[in-house]
Amino acid sequence: MTNRSPDERRVPVAKRDPLTWGNAEAAKEPPTGFLRGAAIFYGVLAMIGGFFAHRTAVARETPDWILGPDPLVSLGVGLLLGVLFVLLSRMLEAVGSVRELMSGFAEVLGPLTPLQCLGLAVASSLGEEMVFRGALQPVLGLVWTSLLFGLCHVPFERRFLAWPLLAILAGFGFGLVAERTGSILAPFIAHAWINGWNLRRISQTVSSSNLS
Repeated sequence: MTNRSPDERRVPVAKRDPLTWGNAEAAKEPPTGFLRGAAIFYGVLAMIGGFFAHRTAVARETPDWILGPDPLVSLGVGLLLGVLFVLLSRMLEAVGSVRELMSGFAEVLGPLTPLQCLGLAVASSLGEEMVFRGALQPVLGLVWTSLLFGLCHVPFERRFLAWPLLAILAGFGFGLVAERTGSILAPFIAHAWINGWNLRRISQTVSSSNLS
C-alpha cells in the first residue's frame, strides 16, 4: 500500500461551491470545516428566524405555532410529505438536470457519515424553516415566501439550475403543511427528512465512485 501526498489525495472539482458561493475543492475526507461552519450559520439563522417568528406569533395570538394545536398530526403530516418528496426525488433522478445536480453536490460535499448527514439535515432544515415558514410566511404569504425560498437557492453554475426550481416546489409543500397544521413542526420534519435522505444518497454516490 503506497502513501499518497496531500496533493494526490485531493482532486479539483467545480470552481464554484453552490453552498458557500466560493471556491470549492473536494477532498476524499469528510469536510469537517464546512460542516462546522454550516452548523454555526444555520444555528444563527434559526435564532434570528425564531425571534421574529415568536414576535409575529405573539402579535397574532398563535402561541402554539411551534408544535401546532395537535403535535401528532403535525408530526404525521410532516413525515408523509417528506416520504412523498423522497419518492419524487427518486423519480426525478432520471432527469438529466437533476442527475447533474446530484453529481455536483457529490463533488462539493464529498463523503459524509450518517451522523453528519443527520446533523446537517437537522441544522439546515431548522434554520430555513424558522426564517421562511416561521418568520416570513405569516407576513409575505405562501406564494412570495416560496418564490423567495427558491431564489435563495440560486447558484452560480448552470449545472445547479435545477436546485432553485426544486426548492420552489418544496417551498410550496412546506408552506401548505405549515398553514394546514398551524405549526412549524410539520414543515421542519418534512424538510429534515428530505435533506437527510438526499445527503445520504449523495454520500453513497461519492463512496461508490471512490470504489470504482
